[in-house]
Amino acid sequence: DKDNLIVIFGDHGEDWSTESKGHYKSLTKGVLNVPLIVLGSNISPRLVSENVRTVDIAPTLLPAMGVHSAGGLDGMPLNLSADWSYDPDLIAIAQVWLGVGKQELIEHIASINESGSIVTKMQTVLRGETAIQGEAQITRRFDETGALVKEWIVSGVDINEPTLLEKKAFLSNVLDKYNSSALPKNRTNLPDESVREQLRLMGYNL
Repeated sequence: DKDNLIVIFGDHGEDWSTESKGHYKSLTKGVLNVPLIVLGSNISPRLVSENVRTVDIAPTLLPAMGVHSAGGLDGMPLNLSADWSYDPDLIAIAQVWLGVGKQELIEHIASINESGSIVTKMQTVLRGETAIQGEAQITRRFDETGALVKEWIVSGVDINEPTLLEKKAFLSNVLDKYNSSALPKNRTNLPDESVREQLRLMGYNL
């Protein structure tokens, strides 16, 4: 049907290994690599092996639905035509934010159910983050206070150590810049104040 566009994707994968227990606090490729399937009459059948970011889905679908955004979206439109091309230098970032504990989460949900609204902010802490460019991936782990515990880089292809260290420094700087500038209060493309307040109460840093 020429009027229908079907998109199937996942919010996270599952990886049961020495480094991951399902997806909890995990930033392994088994968790980050999720399927993205796009079906439509004007899309040529093919398999894309390059990294594609889920943040690119919204700016790709909006024009296809005849919706023109005001700009400022984090992602970029994917080329769904037959002459597929993707910038290998694009960087994907993922983070893990967790509440202070299971009991606190239970109490937070109970208070919402009791009052009918979110009245207190649930505290969250950054426990992990990663940046991926091509075959290189840098990952950071933080303790329950948010202090850095470990930082390391892996690559899916063989590259010499000086190049790997250079890539690590570059991606580490990318994460530092992202964290220092993510969601500033003067960002114009955020939702209205009522939605922002609800997100703040849920622990998001807006």
